[in-house]
Amino acid sequence: MHIQKLEDGSILLTGPVMVPNARDCDYDRGEPPLTKEQIREFAESFENYNFVDSEHEITKTLRTRGEKYQSFILKEDRELELFDGSTQVYPAGTWMMTSHVTDQEAIANAEKGMYTGYSPAVRSRGTADLFLELINAHKLQEAESLKSRSQGGLIKDIPDPVVLAVTLTKKPCLHDSKYCKLKDTGEKMSEDKNTKTKILEALGMSDAADIEALKSEVSSLDEKFEEFKKDNEEALKSMKEEIVSDFKDALKEFADKSSKPEDEEQGESESEEEEEQSQEEENSEDEEKPNPDNGSKQGSNHNGSDKSQEDEIEDTYEFLGRHPDGTVKRV
Repeated sequence: MHIQKLEDGSILLTGPVMVPNARDCDYDRGEPPLTKEQIREFAESFENYNFVDSEHEITKTLRTRGEKYQSFILKEDRELELFDGSTQVYPAGTWMMTSHVTDQEAIANAEKGMYTGYSPAVRSRGTADLFLELINAHKLQEAESLKSRSQGGLIKDIPDPVVLAVTLTKKPCLHDSKYCKLKDTGEKMSEDKNTKTKILEALGMSDAADIEALKSEVSSLDEKFEEFKKDNEEALKSMKEEIVSDFKDALKEFADKSSKPEDEEQGESESEEEEEQSQEEENSEDEEKPNPDNGSKQGSNHNGSDKSQEDEIEDTYEFLGRHPDGTVKRV
């Protein structure tokens, strides 16, 4: 089957999007065949948008039918079996794509045979970028207003052309763009292989290209790290020295505190207690001293003897030479 159905009911469709040196339906109108380099650039431009729609409706209804699952360029000529049972040799440089179709209506149309291949929606880069920006900002009405600027024409007449969407269609403009039947390897795929690996293996391809690309990215990251390290070596060295210095100071302070003799701390504590006790006794003595002006302390002891309040009152009158009624004593 050229349709690969997944467990969740969605499907995968694989086929060519652009074929080098192939004439499309606009050839008689003056559209020249595309070169390998042009096709590679279009495939790379599509990575910025990744819209998968049906019958070029994306700029009219803003409706998508799925997403790109895998996009690759054939490195060598490849004979593939098409959905109608025929075979076709696709040359090196052909842009192949597998789409993950999730829209139920589109899935039903594909199963009914209403889609036979892919067709690229080519727009100017400015229009495509603005459309994507409006979609991401949820400004749907403004995005719909761009449909008048998004009418397809000859690719050669579009300034700075890019592929905004790859559409599922019944009649591809490129007649050779037909969905492929995945070859049956005759072996049961192991469960740990993902769908991408299954597709590549069925097409007689491998992940070698992906591995090489990853190696290249890792090498590039290493170079960038070394460059960053060199540019910031002095700053990193200064930061390291400052951190080490702060750590040493904190460690020294902790060590000094931990090594302080216990008897010294106890001696300081006892000295403080003795000083407080001495101060309390001194204050007490000051309170008990008689008033130097009259030799008495009102409400307390008189000349150092303990007396009741009534005795103190009588002593006071006696000292003044008067009776308790205020009259003067006669001698």
